[in-house]
Amino acid sequence: MGTPLALHSSRPTLFEAFWFVASFPLALFLPLWVAIGRGLFGSYGWYMLITLILIAPALLLVQGAAVMTVTIRTFRAGRRELPKGNRNSLISLTLSSLIYGFTLVDFGDTPNSSRSALTALAGEHLNGVSAVISLFALLAMIGSAIAYLVTAIVDKSWRTIG
Repeated sequence: MGTPLALHSSRPTLFEAFWFVASFPLALFLPLWVAIGRGLFGSYGWYMLITLILIAPALLLVQGAAVMTVTIRTFRAGRRELPKGNRNSLISLTLSSLIYGFTLVDFGDTPNSSRSALTALAGEHLNGVSAVISLFALLAMIGSAIAYLVTAIVDKSWRTIG
């Protein structure tokens, strides 16, 4: 005789509950980190202004729309957890945003603007590495933000959640 299949618990795991609750503060923190995170390590420049004006507001809008959609749908479904697609894209968005804000290198047109937080901590010799990492993190951040919003809107698991 085989063992019976375990039914899905009606209570979310701690991991699932964490990402549901974290989605709210992350919607505010990540755009702020992307915009001014490097400044905390003494690295300023035009990219800080560009991210503050362009990238951070776009990220805030996408995350805000996704968080509101997810919140409305989860409360209607009677659950307090993110569906797997939303949770995975939020985790990816969080990691890529943190990495992007930490590795973004500026133009170098003003003093201390050619550094990222990484190079401010580990040395200027990592500028090239930091620039490449930030480019890939930016691409991952854009893809993750789009995936987060799209899965919040069209995820079919909303019918089965709860």
